[in-house]
Amino acid sequence: MDIKSQNGDFLGKIQMQSLESDHVVDQIIRTLRPGDGKAIYIADTEANQFTQQTNYAAVEWQYSLNELKESMTGWQPKFPSHAEADHIQVYYGFDNLTTDEIEAMAEESRRTGQKVVVRDLKPNNTLAGVRLTYKGEGTCTLHIFGTTKSRIQLSEHELSQVKNLLVRGAEAFYFSNHGADRLIWIEAGSSGKALQYELIGEQMSEAALIQIAETMKEKSDMIIEKKASIDSKIKKTAVVSLYFLSEAEGGQKAVIKEDFSAPIVFDVDQDLQFGLWSAVVKLHRQPDENRKVRADLHYLFHNSTEVPTHLLTPGNTFSLRTNKVIARGEIESIKDE
Repeated sequence: MDIKSQNGDFLGKIQMQSLESDHVVDQIIRTLRPGDGKAIYIADTEANQFTQQTNYAAVEWQYSLNELKESMTGWQPKFPSHAEADHIQVYYGFDNLTTDEIEAMAEESRRTGQKVVVRDLKPNNTLAGVRLTYKGEGTCTLHIFGTTKSRIQLSEHELSQVKNLLVRGAEAFYFSNHGADRLIWIEAGSSGKALQYELIGEQMSEAALIQIAETMKEKSDMIIEKKASIDSKIKKTAVVSLYFLSEAEGGQKAVIKEDFSAPIVFDVDQDLQFGLWSAVVKLHRQPDENRKVRADLHYLFHNSTEVPTHLLTPGNTFSLRTNKVIARGEIESIKDE
């Protein structure tokens, strides 16, 4: 699908492909290992096709933070505003084939009668993307690529579950792949360069990923620390009583029976004066027959200096939400950490 800006300008293309596809390009993509790049020429009776397909390899960033910033100066990317990266990796690109090299592939096809001709792409030292890992109660990974044409291969079941969303004013896709939730979109930064973003969450809800995406912003000082001391910062934890709304009350049919995260809205801050934040909920046990349970609760990005910890006060009531209110609760006490 072609992705365009709000002004109608072409930004990139995201193709969702079935793992069962027998198209020759899809077959080759499935054989690519990290660090592989292939140029593919396909002779066709109607129109010959040439494409370059890559599987970037993540490489540990060995240099200074300033050097990474300098490498991304022309990109002006956006980053999560409420957390610092725990781990940084980068992806390097490949040289494109020249016009003469492509013509040589076409000539080989004509000479030998081969319908498909494949060449290896030569890797280079040009920055193609970055991988930032944020660790808390769940792991969140952010990919940012300077290339905005990608193919994503999913099972038939996964394809049927892909959701089209609007994130940051841009068309986005939300889906699950190998047990991880993924949110992908393309947008142009202040430099005008289009970038592809992908958020991958483990033990994080759809709403939590969308919240992270919506609060991303450009950072001239690029707050990325290779080894952020997240665990060394004070984490305020509340003991809460929860009630999961029934389907008839506008909630979910099934009661949540394991730890989860979801955006939290306090009744004393309905207008979100202090922002919309996600909470991590750790159940003491499974909810009872009345859909009630006690749990420990703290902010997902508890290490942020902006997090409104003062709202975690005994007696404060709140709701936990996704696209609907799923639970209501009250803070009973604050735990000593």
